[in-house]
Amino acid sequence: MGTYSAGCLPNLVGRGASPSLIFRSKQNREDKTLNESKTWIFAATAAALVFVFLTEQVQATRLGYELGSARTAFKSRRDRVAYLRLELDKLQAPERLAHLAKSRLGMRPPAPESLIVLGNNVDRPLIIAEKPKRIVGFTLSRLID
Repeated sequence: MGTYSAGCLPNLVGRGASPSLIFRSKQNREDKTLNESKTWIFAATAAALVFVFLTEQVQATRLGYELGSARTAFKSRRDRVAYLRLELDKLQAPERLAHLAKSRLGMRPPAPESLIVLGNNVDRPLIIAEKPKRIVGFTLSRLID
């Protein structure tokens, strides 16, 4: 803390100050400087923490707004997709297509005598094809199995 040379004390004592008072005043000044330093360090740390906290709050608010707008856009697009699906179902309805074929294209159902039946697969037995034999060797199917 405070170190004094031997020649310094007699000069101060000659002015009316005792050596213990001089030591205490120097120590008080050092303690005061140390306390001021601690106060500034505490204030700087507190200011940095407040800055970080406020920055995080601003970022959280901004992300909240972005999330809200993304949800709104998602709902809008989902509603648009639902509307377009309904529109597609309406346009592809068999009754509508039959009506358009008759009215615009002049199509009519075929007369029964104009139909030609090529074959009747109902009377034939179902034939199950054999599984191909495995080739022994290095093949991709061996890697997958």
